Amino acid sequence: MNLTGITERDAVYLKHFYDSLTLAFEVPALQTDVLSLCDVGSGAGFPSIPLKIAFPQLQITIVDSLNKRIEFLNRLVAKLDLEGVALYHDRAETFGGKRSAHRAQYDFVTARAVAPLNILAELCLPLAKLHGHFVAMKAAQTDTELAQAETALELLGGRVVADELVTLPESGDERHILMIEKIKQTPGRIHANRGHRINNHWEEKHNGTFFNRKKTTPESKAVVQEVPLTAIVPNRFQPRKVFAKDAIDDLAQTIKEHGLLQPIICVNTKPVNTKSLQVNVASGRCSH
Repeated sequence: MNLTGITERDAVYLKHFYDSLTLAFEVPALQTDVLSLCDVGSGAGFPSIPLKIAFPQLQITIVDSLNKRIEFLNRLVAKLDLEGVALYHDRAETFGGKRSAHRAQYDFVTARAVAPLNILAELCLPLAKLHGHFVAMKAAQTDTELAQAETALELLGGRVVADELVTLPESGDERHILMIEKIKQTPGRIHANRGHRINNHWEEKHNGTFFNRKKTTPESKAVVQEVPLTAIVPNRFQPRKVFAKDAIDDLAQTIKEHGLLQPIICVNTKPVNTKSLQVNVASGRCSH
């Protein structure tokens, strides 16, 4: 079962186990207090399982969208005879949804995922209690991500209270532990990523013209906003399917060559594994 790209023994100890425990170095309360911690997108159980082993008083909840990981963790928890660990096979956005029993229930919510901070905040802050904390463990520099997530954090009720730089021994690799306090309740439904991810409320100023899907003008329909492909990421506010790889490659090449009208929604026009896509944009429809 392939759960991690790091397989060399010493590297696993350092970059998974030790790296997970750095969270408790920066948040000493995790070492002594009885606290609830929800690990979102835990993968093979990092950082939550090492934290539970080292500090057994912690009450751990793990949620992951891939069932094979949850099955592995179920066996691991049983083998290690760990108590106070709850495992859920679910998507983070539904696990912390408006009607979920898990919403606003945890002292700490953690994520080691490589997703941008504004997306992680949208998934994790709803799960934190009022005055609880979302902790993002990031490998890269955080200044740019913090700037891009500023609006999202404000709308979601979060405030950055610490950005701690941690250096791993031996390798010298740097990590950032971002502490975000939940200072107000997260609204029930919100497009917290406006201006950072593509969504149904996308709005951008381009050559002095605002382009907004909900209110367009003949002039704004002609505006083409070019964005890097790396800025196009999955969005839970839009329906989407799994398309054939060659069709996605063709669509990506078209975007590279001609730019992109915003917002964009891709839908199947024929069964999966065919090359036919329909691209819906604010100014109308075109086939590809």
